[in-house]
Amino acid sequence: MKSINENDPVISISHLSKFFGGRPIFNDLSFVVFKGDFLTLIGKSGTGKTTLLNIIGLLDKNYSGSVTFLKNNDIKAIKNMDALRKKEIGYLFQSFYLLDYLNVKENILLPFKYVEEKPDMNYFTSLCDELAISNILELNCNVLSGGEKQRVSLARALIKKPSILICDEPTGNLDRESRDIVLSLLMKINEKHGTTVIIVTHDDYIASKGNRRFILEKGTINEASH
Repeated sequence: MKSINENDPVISISHLSKFFGGRPIFNDLSFVVFKGDFLTLIGKSGTGKTTLLNIIGLLDKNYSGSVTFLKNNDIKAIKNMDALRKKEIGYLFQSFYLLDYLNVKENILLPFKYVEEKPDMNYFTSLCDELAISNILELNCNVLSGGEKQRVSLARALIKKPSILICDEPTGNLDRESRDIVLSLLMKINEKHGTTVIIVTHDDYIASKGNRRFILEKGTINEASH
């Protein structure tokens, strides 16, 4: 794992509280994510893990407290949050969200479809080699295995070279062998490219691989000791 650079936080959360229907989801959370972290977050269903990811991932501003992203001010003050999110954050989910009528290559390059920015095709080639999907680029996604689909989803999440990769139960639909492959790839991406990886999971094995591990329960967050 990358060593933690405590002088280089990428996300700083201070006194974060979130309510839904008058009910607290979590209250007064404070923690920091550092550049190069491989951070895992575990907790029971309903504890607000995905909600917390949505806030970290610049998808939700309906909270109280302070969330500072990279070297920007509080994210509530960011005017073009959509552009910042597209540039800095990649997403990997339990559901693959691939378009079955497109082939693998087209799915990976989808983030460039409606923007003027052009993909780095040298990086595309090396990424596909790294994820062992170079031999399936012309196949439509509806014929792929679950593990292959998740690797394609990972390539799509990384193609714009985000500084942060947010993963919400990324192996929940995979068998054990495919889970281990995807986990190994996530760890490799973190090591090789310095990408900050944040994983929400129910899987204790995956949670144990974080260089920092957090437990969300009863509206509070605590960092687990190694």
